[in-house]
Amino acid sequence: MESKQSLNILLAEDDFLNCMSLKQLLEKKGHRITLVSNGLDVLNELKNKTFDLILMDIQMPKMDGIETTKQIRNNMAGVLNPQIPIIAITAYTMEDNQNKLFNIGITDYISKPIHIDVLNRTIDKLFISNNINRHHDFIIVKNEDYIKDINKFITDANGNELFIKDLFKSFLKHSDERINRLKKAILNKDLKEITFASHKITGLFSSIRIMSATSLCKSFEKASRDEDLETCEKLFEILYNLLDQINTYIKSYIGEK
Repeated sequence: MESKQSLNILLAEDDFLNCMSLKQLLEKKGHRITLVSNGLDVLNELKNKTFDLILMDIQMPKMDGIETTKQIRNNMAGVLNPQIPIIAITAYTMEDNQNKLFNIGITDYISKPIHIDVLNRTIDKLFISNNINRHHDFIIVKNEDYIKDINKFITDANGNELFIKDLFKSFLKHSDERINRLKKAILNKDLKEITFASHKITGLFSSIRIMSATSLCKSFEKASRDEDLETCEKLFEILYNLLDQINTYIKSYIGEK
């Protein structure tokens, strides 16, 4: 059963490409979207306006999603509705992290990169039934399936060619910057920066729903946490080649050489 409600959603995400992509897809479902990029702005919005739902990235600047949720639930910031449903957007899906999210008051969560069908089902569950089924649909996609991922994104965009090409151009613009940042972090053996840079690449792929990159980016974050630089180096070569293939495909779609 699908919810037909038009919801007023506060979307908190610091990655511009993800924001614009999610906004367009959620508006397609009839929802009204307000965008913010950090936890402090979330609290400011909630002090003055009422929303039906918060869709919030856990890793944000200034104030992350964990601290923001704590302040909302404890009403430390004077928000209008401390019990507002909160769906967390997270790159981590281990059981300990899931329990941590639920313990601080997160209502439900979805994993990056965001699959729009999973997001829609998660929202529907909250507003159709009071019994929330807290689970995660793990999506395993082989690297060679990136064309299928991109074509599904194009289909989900409902023929909005201007929107598609603008996002594709933004993807191309940011891809070199982000892969070079990751390369530099690996050369410098900077584990913290490897984790951050790979997380930003996850956001890049998420913006156009390339699920085939999920396992690679998550493997980077795990390898960096395990201080396994050798694995990071091997994964980088695979990711670099994949990104090169994706860029070539996107350039062909938008007519660039």
